[in-house]
Amino acid sequence: MRLPLFAAVLLTAAGCAPTDAPAQTPAEGDVGEELTQEEEARVLDNLRVEIPELATLPLDLGPLAASGADGVRLGTLTVDGRQTVPVLLSDDGARLFLLAGPPLDVGRDEAALASVRADLAAAEAQADSLRRSLLAPLVAGRPALGAASAPVTVIEFTDLQCPYCARGAATVEEVLDERPDDVRVVSLPFPLGFHDWARPAAIASECLADQPDVYWAVRDDLFENQDAVTTANVLDRIAAVAAAGGADPSWRACATDASSPAHQAAAATVDQSVAAAEQLGVTGTPAYFVNGTLISGARPLADFLQAVDAARDDA
Repeated sequence: MRLPLFAAVLLTAAGCAPTDAPAQTPAEGDVGEELTQEEEARVLDNLRVEIPELATLPLDLGPLAASGADGVRLGTLTVDGRQTVPVLLSDDGARLFLLAGPPLDVGRDEAALASVRADLAAAEAQADSLRRSLLAPLVAGRPALGAASAPVTVIEFTDLQCPYCARGAATVEEVLDERPDDVRVVSLPFPLGFHDWARPAAIASECLADQPDVYWAVRDDLFENQDAVTTANVLDRIAAVAAAGGADPSWRACATDASSPAHQAAAATVDQSVAAAEQLGVTGTPAYFVNGTLISGARPLADFLQAVDAARDDA
């Protein structure tokens, strides 16, 4: 499903993306009439079906006022108490227009919604199978944090230059502290093209993937010191961390000699990771798959714990 612009902006607001979306400012208008509780519940239930990514987020549809256009009233939709956007609702309450998005069908009754939900569940099961088939070979044999026998695997697609990835990594560490027996974490590279040192850092990290302690130490150091890292010094900074960790010095040739088989293999791993992420619908970083369920952006700890607990219960 192609998300309306505001939803895509919301879901990538806590992450790095190739382009910055324009800020949306709700239109001003006179205070209008409130929907009844039943009307608002129906509209929001339909909206959550239309945009499944909003299914677990609190939604509030504000009062409706005259819009200046025939057949529609102007209101606001507040998502998770954090972002408010203008909406137009048809006078019959059956079509909702989001800013810069197509009209959404919000007039279905519960029976029709049940049928749509069943179709979406079947499509999600098929998508989950695809996700697992794409992710499994990428994860096999990679460095991991947490218990090897953990029932839940959190796979992060990350850009070492992205500040939101650094924030997300800190949250993942909290998840490991909160659920030490339940979670295993695997990191996959997704350097964005507009970050100048992200790709060389990703390749160098892959050259250290056979030395897990150093691999994670490099990741942590780059996240903690992003402001001090440049294209000119990134490899020297990695070298200092690698030396402190007793790494085999052969990683440096792997990171810098583009003609070497080791470098080409590391670069291919990065490219395969990026291609898989894009096939899975990842458009920005960080992105996490919790036993195959996508969490986009640097989300709060509670969101991760909820996803982990649900995945553990389903495992």
